[in-house]
Amino acid sequence: MARAEPGDLIVVTGANSGIGSATTRLLLERGYLVAGGHRDPADADPLRTAGAIPFVIDVTRPETLEATAAAVAGLGHRVAGLINNAGIAVGAPIELVPLDDLRRQLEVNVVGLVASTQAFLGLVRAGRGRIVNMSSVSGIRSAPIIGPYAASKYAVEAVSDALRMELASEDIQVVLIESGGVKTPIWEKSVSGGSALLADPRAARYRRHTESAMRTARHAADHGLPAGAVADAVLRALESSRPRTRYPLGKRVRLQSVLARVLPDRAFDALRLRVMGIRKTSGSE
Repeated sequence: MARAEPGDLIVVTGANSGIGSATTRLLLERGYLVAGGHRDPADADPLRTAGAIPFVIDVTRPETLEATAAAVAGLGHRVAGLINNAGIAVGAPIELVPLDDLRRQLEVNVVGLVASTQAFLGLVRAGRGRIVNMSSVSGIRSAPIIGPYAASKYAVEAVSDALRMELASEDIQVVLIESGGVKTPIWEKSVSGGSALLADPRAARYRRHTESAMRTARHAADHGLPAGAVADAVLRALESSRPRTRYPLGKRVRLQSVLARVLPDRAFDALRLRVMGIRKTSGSE
């Protein structure tokens, strides 16, 4: 199995903040070249200053992916990895989630990941590189309010499993990073969305669900797994002579993975709701 080595080039989508930024910094420190994807032109200079090669990548706009792939090919370096990191988080009860928001959630986290993979797979194949996809504990089991986000991560798991088997004969490794709450700006936006939801009178029956989800988001923002820990797992996935297919990060992820396998659905649901402080029979309040 060909593994990444310093001097190789790694493509990172969403490289300008959170996990993407931490991964970019770590890879640069290790001596890799990084093609760092960003959406806002203002983010180019910080990436360039850090030592990355910035590219405008909006995973919902195929032309930006195609242009970046062509430019990366022109650099003449072995592309040893594609890190599909770009993503957003939409939270709302399924009954009330605006369909445009749901479409946006799936467009970025799922269709965008597939579009990015399609754009760069030829370069990864030529370099016998690896693809690392960012999943989540929410891709293992969903929960109230985070259904839209969890749906996208379930899909990332499915896409990654299929892709791993499709590329197995070519010895191209496809790896999933399954993290719990990570200290990144994504949760600040989730808390803001939760506050707006609490102000919506239609969502009164979901108040306790929303409040619990907001507490979880605040805890992740303040006490979650450091983004650097996720970056370390990405580096292991790239450099290991035999990488795992999944890297579950954090005790919560490992525990939830085990419970999801051994508990009946309703038992797991009851446990989850109890932890959230919600009675199974609770209705509108």
